[in-house]
Amino acid sequence: MHVPNGPEPPGYGSICGPQERIVFTERSAERARDSTPEQPGGPAWLLSEFGATTDTADLARVTADADAHLTGWMYWQWLDYDDPTGSHTSGLWPPSTRTAAMLDVLSRTYASAVAGTPTAMSFDPLSGRFRLQFRADPRITAPTVIFVPVSTHYPRGYCASVTGARITSVPGAPHLDVENGPGDGVVTVSIAPGSCPG
Repeated sequence: MHVPNGPEPPGYGSICGPQERIVFTERSAERARDSTPEQPGGPAWLLSEFGATTDTADLARVTADADAHLTGWMYWQWLDYDDPTGSHTSGLWPPSTRTAAMLDVLSRTYASAVAGTPTAMSFDPLSGRFRLQFRADPRITAPTVIFVPVSTHYPRGYCASVTGARITSVPGAPHLDVENGPGDGVVTVSIAPGSCPG
């Protein structure tokens, strides 16, 4: 559910939020039923064409739900053009007075590649805190790669910590590389704004 052209009316999030979570849960169950030996968790999935709103609470809720269900997404709409499903006020380009707030929510820290099976991911656009947990696959030699929007959420740098693996990228890199250890244990990666203690 979304409200084109502007903010949600009062109480709208309390109606749509639970329905959106039901949809995520139902689609997740469908994926599990479609699993195969080649794709044990089911086929990949993607949330497409959500948005077309300037309501940052709506955007934050949907992107947090996508993170909770380990689902990639694409925002709609990027560009202002004549389309009845959007409006000239909800595009990110050309910029408007609301663009910066929308980008604070949509520009997120996320794992673009995971050297194992992800089990949890979350990002808080208000605090800039990110957490990823996955079970490492020792057969994968490529690193886990996490995109870190340094100019948006970490203008004074960030502190990355990891358990069960090691960071191989340089401090402050816009892509954090994490290399698995020799086993198949659980890896947890945390990122927070500012310098690391000590």
